[in-house]
Amino acid sequence: MSQFFPCPHLEAEVELTDEREQHIMQSHPGTLPDYTDSVSADFGTA
Repeated sequence: MSQFFPCPHLEAEVELTDEREQHIMQSHPGTLPDYTDSVSADFGTA
């Protein structure tokens, strides 16, 4: 299921799709889902 994060820079929500999440997990093992909170922090919302 897609996740949405508010992005103050864009003044909109951004979507982390299932497809993008799979790409991140394959290309950067050990990041997701363990670091989902870090994704939110990268958008300045944590």
